[in-house]
Amino acid sequence: GRRVEEIYRNPRLWVECIVEEDQGAVLKSLAAMMGDPANCRMDVEYRVRRPDGSITWVRDRGYPVVDDEGRARQIVGLAEDITERKKAESALLRSESAFRALVEMTGNAYLVVDFEGRVEEADDAYVALVGASSFEEIRGRSVTEWTAAHDLERNAREVEQCARTGSVRGLEIDYVKPDGTIQPIEINAAVVETDRGARILSQCKDISERKHAERALQEVNERLEAILKNAPSVAIQGYEPDGRVAFWNGASETLYGWKAKDIVGKRLGGRLLTMEDEEEFLRIVEHAIRSGQPAPVRERRTTSARGDSR
Repeated sequence: GRRVEEIYRNPRLWVECIVEEDQGAVLKSLAAMMGDPANCRMDVEYRVRRPDGSITWVRDRGYPVVDDEGRARQIVGLAEDITERKKAESALLRSESAFRALVEMTGNAYLVVDFEGRVEEADDAYVALVGASSFEEIRGRSVTEWTAAHDLERNAREVEQCARTGSVRGLEIDYVKPDGTIQPIEINAAVVETDRGARILSQCKDISERKHAERALQEVNERLEAILKNAPSVAIQGYEPDGRVAFWNGASETLYGWKAKDIVGKRLGGRLLTMEDEEEFLRIVEHAIRSGQPAPVRERRTTSARGDSR
């Protein structure tokens, strides 16, 4: 923000324009280059205060001009305005800080890896998730080192996909802790630009309780289905909202003369029931689903797979 004539009149003006907190680093770099011109170059970033009080970020690269005896006599330099880059970096840091804070509020873990899956950043929650004692224990290591063998290939494939497409959502994989404990997690990740280049930023959620609940529900459903299928004298069926058969136990096969393999997934009209009776049946099913009340008792004629009426 100064005219060149001002600099010529006062050669130290450029130093006086540098923000006071940055002057020491600039002068130190300058002295090192002048003291060893054969090996040292100047490459520093600093802030300059303009006459209107505004701040400009500058990257300054200097090269010594030496005499016949190798002593530095002048400096040739290139100054570049990097204010916009610094603003972008600052915005990115604020964004990353906000993301970390958000992740911590949700109780999930935070992880940053490069495109090879090597750990660069992680919070305490992630360290605990993998069973490590400290961040230093996992720094620089690939996440595949604690991925369960049955998920290794898929995890590596998902890291590649994230790098290629920019994000991964709802990835469920198993980690293995040092003591052999299986740790199921859900990962949501996105590619972000950092001061080190593009990286994969991930939110990792412990889904142990959810997986336990899913297994328990599956076991209950399997036991219930076994009971229903093997009830010897009670015909039990299940129906979808559109009237298609979802479940048909052995007693239903005996009573109605239709095998489960021939009736499940199909509607009853034109098979077990007449089309007219099916319309009434569908109204009953719809009402039962909507109200949650048992279907009323009805008597109707049915037709077996052989064509016999009952």
